[in-house]
Amino acid sequence: MNVVVDTNALVYAAKHKVDLGTEIARVIDRSEVFVPDCVLIELEKLSKSARKGAEKDAAKLALQLVKHYKFKTLKLGEGHCDDLILNWIEKNSGVVITNDSGFRARLKNVNVKTLAIRQKRLLAYA
Repeated sequence: MNVVVDTNALVYAAKHKVDLGTEIARVIDRSEVFVPDCVLIELEKLSKSARKGAEKDAAKLALQLVKHYKFKTLKLGEGHCDDLILNWIEKNSGVVITNDSGFRARLKNVNVKTLAIRQKRLLAYA
């Protein structure tokens, strides 16, 4: 199953020391995990320009987590990252991991399954 991880899920996992790779494996059998190039760009920007030091540190750690877990980079091109993820997941099916309630609502409207991180664990499908 295709799994796409967005920016805020990676930052949340980094901030709260969530073992994202293990949690994904626990919840989803046989998954292929992707991090879009636009998410990597957002993390790079956050790691340099976030207002709070904790946000910068979490973004840097999130970039390290992507490398550590060997998540695949998904080349989506330019545009608003949520829109790019939504378009790709509609065409290729799968699950999106996000803690962004607005984005989860948009995904739900087009029948895309989502997962969120709560209490340092990945929840079942939302």
